[in-house]
Amino acid sequence: RTHIDKHFSVFATGGHSANHYVTQINNNPSSNNGFFYTFGGRWSPSTHYWLEAGGGNNSYATVSISPMQRLSWLTTVRHNNIGLNPGTTWQTALNYRTRRSRWALTHINDTTTVQDVLSNSSSSVDDNGNPIIPINNSSFTNEVMVRESWNLSAAFYTGKSSISMNAFNQDRTFQGSKNTKATTEHVRGVNALWNWQFARKTSAYLRPQWQQIDRNTSPHS
Repeated sequence: RTHIDKHFSVFATGGHSANHYVTQINNNPSSNNGFFYTFGGRWSPSTHYWLEAGGGNNSYATVSISPMQRLSWLTTVRHNNIGLNPGTTWQTALNYRTRRSRWALTHINDTTTVQDVLSNSSSSVDDNGNPIIPINNSSFTNEVMVRESWNLSAAFYTGKSSISMNAFNQDRTFQGSKNTKATTEHVRGVNALWNWQFARKTSAYLRPQWQQIDRNTSPHS
């Protein structure tokens, strides 16, 4: 990246993507391997908003809006020919915070594995701040899955307590470690966490959760 002036910069990105896993879904692969490139620029006319876009065999456009210090909104639309999730995907994150609360609405598209979800199940959020939605995995197979998720969350803080709540809706498509069938799941639910630190080195928490999983298994074409 190089800056033309204080409001405009140009960039170039390139690399190679190589993802390998067992899949039977040959008519709709969730990964295309090879070299990728993107050329583009960013326009930042104000501290309150900026726009970045790039074209190539992987292209995207991102808009960031922050009309006030406590409110931010970041949205990205991608069209990838190379890498995970080829085709058009999008994600958005709307965040608002006060001195004692935090609110967020997010939408993501990504590819992950059952093992990764299970390894993060002891936490309430993942590395990107998205809620960890538990998974049923009776076969103990490390399935690869494509996810599309919506999440609405709120958190409140007091002197010794914190309360957080999430409502989520997620569609999962497993990529075919099952020999002749593809499985899709629709997951929805709510969870909450109350944490009370009633002594300097001692705290208690309550973590209720409800979720429903609708599963559909259909033969490949």
